[in-house]
Amino acid sequence: MNMTILKKDTLRKVAIFDIDGTIFRSSLLIELVEVLIELGLFHTKVRAEYEREKVRWLDRKGDYEAYIMAVVGVF
Repeated sequence: MNMTILKKDTLRKVAIFDIDGTIFRSSLLIELVEVLIELGLFHTKVRAEYEREKVRWLDRKGDYEAYIMAVVGVF
């Protein structure tokens, strides 16, 4: 059996585009907005603009579309 061992200097960067959410089951938009808040590019107060819809969705009282549209509104 021929086994090739990859050394650290032989590793290459790769970009993966998960258009249909097979690998990443959340919305990249939501994650992007959260990172922009963490970096200080968006004020932390904008989170309150979609938090209500997020909680409603998590509690199964609201739908995902209302939640994601609230995030879109912030973006």
